[in-house]
Amino acid sequence: MKTRTNKLKAYSYLRISSPEQIKGSGIQRQLQLTEKYCIEQGLELVQSLQDIGLSGFHSKNLDKDAALGSFLEAVQAGRVQTPCALVVESLDRISRAEILDALSTFTTLIKAGVEVHTLSDRQVYSKASISDTWTQLIISLSVMARGREESQIKSDRIKAAYASKYQSGKVYGRSYPAWLDKTPEGFKLNPEKVEVLHRIISLYKSGYGFKRIAGLLNEEGIKSFSKGTNNRTGNQYWFQATISKYIKSPALCGHQDTKHGLVEDCYPAVITEDEYNILQAQKKANTKLAGSSPRSCNSVFTGIAKCWHCGYSMQYNRYKTKAGYKHYIRCRGSIREGICDQLFVPYDTAQTYAFLALESLVQGVYRQSEGDPLADSIRQKADQIQHLQEQADRLTDTLLMVDSSTVPSIQQKLSEIASKLQQAKADLLHYQQEKAAQESAQAGSDLQLVADFLHGITDENRTEARALLHRHIQEIRVDKQPDQTRMLLTSKYGSQQAEAVIYKEPRLDGAVGEVQLL
Repeated sequence: MKTRTNKLKAYSYLRISSPEQIKGSGIQRQLQLTEKYCIEQGLELVQSLQDIGLSGFHSKNLDKDAALGSFLEAVQAGRVQTPCALVVESLDRISRAEILDALSTFTTLIKAGVEVHTLSDRQVYSKASISDTWTQLIISLSVMARGREESQIKSDRIKAAYASKYQSGKVYGRSYPAWLDKTPEGFKLNPEKVEVLHRIISLYKSGYGFKRIAGLLNEEGIKSFSKGTNNRTGNQYWFQATISKYIKSPALCGHQDTKHGLVEDCYPAVITEDEYNILQAQKKANTKLAGSSPRSCNSVFTGIAKCWHCGYSMQYNRYKTKAGYKHYIRCRGSIREGICDQLFVPYDTAQTYAFLALESLVQGVYRQSEGDPLADSIRQKADQIQHLQEQADRLTDTLLMVDSSTVPSIQQKLSEIASKLQQAKADLLHYQQEKAAQESAQAGSDLQLVADFLHGITDENRTEARALLHRHIQEIRVDKQPDQTRMLLTSKYGSQQAEAVIYKEPRLDGAVGEVQLL
């Protein structure tokens, strides 16, 4: 029996992907085996971690509120003392994700000083053991790859069964998208509802928020798709939550989200998958804007305008005079840090000229009609992601068959591919967000919005004005000079820029400023 002078603290980990598996004595049996193992190995069992009903296939057990995710975060933050031991039945209990993701989780634990002990084959994985014996890494990859393959086969079978039932309209006891009609031949698109749905999507892509879209549909007397009615009037009203639900629903492109993952091609599609991905990219970009209430947004420049000289953000402020409040923006470095002598810029004038410059940039995008480089970039990046994933799969298969002398070089290549995959996915999201903004501009809808905002921005529409600015502009640099103020707007479309110059005193021709594309 292996003994230790100072007992290593041990944590047992149990993951059950389905609540139905709780039935029986399986959990109690595994806990007893863990306790027996710790006694034999001289480990001090201090805590039992359990993730019940969480999938390792979809990495749900790595979420911050999951037991394993919380444990890993605590180890990295130093709240769990290392070295320590994590005792599991098998490595596939830790993860059944894509092999690169599973390997990353495994190596993160090992590098953090956690020994991984497996009850099924009584292996102990640690930094020292893997350094001494590379075959351990091959064993670990083999186990994780096998677990992934088993889950993938099971998932594919279940998804195929679900897809067949959905396509035939025979999924009883489950709701289905409200814009579909259920017929003996299967699901069919309801033309009237689809027309409304296309309008909702168009309004959202044009910069309308969920609340404003719901309000507009209600004002026009368009009934919602829901069965619920207002008890007093009997009318079916639209709500902000309903619009949000429809916009993010994968059923728009024909897919169904289930507990087993995304099942493709279940319904007739309203939009293509590429259009859906671009819509979700726009939604993700919009959620980064602070202030869900229109009145919570005091300035359209928040988060986008920076000082020309020191790079600090331009902050909104106001001061009271006998004539009322004066509004302005000023460099944070001059207000709080005392490192910049940038003077304040009148807010209303800066806002007007920022939108005049935005109008010039959007018109430039609207005039672009030849080719579609962003669509090409999206396709190329998606192909690159698929190619990288195939490379990783081939290397993993190779790793399981080679001798230990070649393992380090293959592991290095896998690490490089993982980094490229992460960057490629980030690039794809960026291109999709740009495409969403470009489509709005090319449809002419954003030009109309800019024109509307140039007539006046109020407390009620300032959040939408800010969202429009953020959708097209990467950054605004503000330079307050003694005789004029310069603002340089950089578009999200490549290197396009527009400059707005605001004069301190009107020129002889009466002009108070000018805008030009650079």
